[in-house]
Amino acid sequence: SLFFPDPWPKKRHQKRRLVQVPFVEKVHRVLAVGGYFHAATDNGGYAHQISEIMEDAAGFRNLAGIAEFYPGSLERPMTKYEKRGLTKGHEVCDLLYERIGP
Repeated sequence: SLFFPDPWPKKRHQKRRLVQVPFVEKVHRVLAVGGYFHAATDNGGYAHQISEIMEDAAGFRNLAGIAEFYPGSLERPMTKYEKRGLTKGHEVCDLLYERIGP
């Protein structure tokens, strides 16, 4: 699970975002088949980037459907960053992927 990682919103800083191809490859390596990777963010740009990277990654299935965010709210702890985002009126995007194979 990865809840509200630093979105690095400035274009020149986006290379510092945690969810990049090497990170997803590591998640794939350590997550058992049938395990879940759940990410949540209130930054729409980061949510779309995570979605694109995960859709291109082999061995994961988006449980919401291709290039979709999980509908509704999944059970997870409320972080201080989620509270801040909701106070500012940001929409929270949940992404849920299942590890399906090699």
